[in-house]
Amino acid sequence: MTMQTITTATVVASSQDDEDRWHEVRGTGVTASRIHAIANGSKRTWRRLLDDDLNGSTFKGNRHTRRGHEREPFLIAYVEDVLGEEIRAAGELFAAAANPRHMATPDGVGSSYGVEAKSHIFGSDLGKIPAEHYDQMQWGMHVLGFTKWVYVREVMGEDGEPTLNDPLMRWVDRDEKRIAVLVEAADAYLAWRDAGAPDEDDDLPDDFEDVVTPWLAAVARRDAAVAAAKALEGRVRALISRRDDAEERGWKPTSTVGGFTYSVTTKQVLDEDAWKTAEPDGYAEVVELRKRLAETEAAAAALYTKTTATRRLLPVQPKGEDQ
Repeated sequence: MTMQTITTATVVASSQDDEDRWHEVRGTGVTASRIHAIANGSKRTWRRLLDDDLNGSTFKGNRHTRRGHEREPFLIAYVEDVLGEEIRAAGELFAAAANPRHMATPDGVGSSYGVEAKSHIFGSDLGKIPAEHYDQMQWGMHVLGFTKWVYVREVMGEDGEPTLNDPLMRWVDRDEKRIAVLVEAADAYLAWRDAGAPDEDDDLPDDFEDVVTPWLAAVARRDAAVAAAKALEGRVRALISRRDDAEERGWKPTSTVGGFTYSVTTKQVLDEDAWKTAEPDGYAEVVELRKRLAETEAAAAALYTKTTATRRLLPVQPKGEDQ
């Protein structure tokens, strides 16, 4: 049975039919995989993305990304089993009705929702959605006109292979405030690109350079001093290594030029290997409880969410000085 997808977007290319055209078309706009970098990156990030569009990306994937692609069919099939509905295969490039240069290639598309399928590395926290993945899904909802998205993910075993645990699946609702931020950033990037990718902004305050120039100079001096101190620290640690009891008792030497404090602290930590060996049944019960707790927290996170903001001020030195 052929499934009908209700979306306001148009399929403009398919990697399964013509991968070269798929790359060519997606390079003319902003896609879900890049929206987070565009919204959070500097002009240098934008320039790198533009260079990838024009000349091809130098990143050809790694073991983790390849394994992620290999696992997508399994994760999509899991969603199909849970929802009882066919999911369209990945590879279709959708363009938004309102702006065809806003594009997305979902991992899967249902009747009125998209699917984001991720295989996380060992030790990842399944209770949280990485900001990049959240933005990908919100952008996908913007492009396709959906109000919800499925986020399905698994965590690989310590050996990098799939585990026997079921994937975790949660619904993500449309976030209009975040979408507005992403749309504004995407349009700014496209306008910058259309203007010839200038190095300088044209809407800066009159006193911008007077304020920023001395600050950047101070930051550069600080960073140089930190780097010099780090390089000389090795010589200090060599002194400490020659002191027989320093690694057990610490050392606080001083002279007329000053000195340093090298402290050593100890604490008791749980030896899980010893516990597992001594009480295998009890340890197994705790492992199961931990798993159930993680699943419960993940389920709660799907129902009770809030948006938090992290604010950072990062220097961008004049072109060429921080390469």
